[in-house]
Amino acid sequence: MSVTEPPDTSWIERLNSPVSDSDFRDLASLLLDAVDSGAAVSFLAPLTLDAKRGVTAEHLYRRMGWTHAGTIPLYALDPDGTPHDAVIFYKIL
Repeated sequence: MSVTEPPDTSWIERLNSPVSDSDFRDLASLLLDAVDSGAAVSFLAPLTLDAKRGVTAEHLYRRMGWTHAGTIPLYALDPDGTPHDAVIFYKIL
């Protein structure tokens, strides 16, 4: 089976950083604002992203207006190989 991405699909690399939660929120908020602006100018929609359930990023995405689309149990792996739930979000500009 082959899956084809929609023609206006763009990717943003996952940001993993060993900074404090407050520093992460500040940096991530700036980056997400830039993503929103760039996507709006480029007419890219909808935007989608995912986060590990229960981490700072999940709460940040909710606070910044992203809509929770669902949770996939044990979908992703931590660097040490431990499975975790992935929380999926979208945003239509």
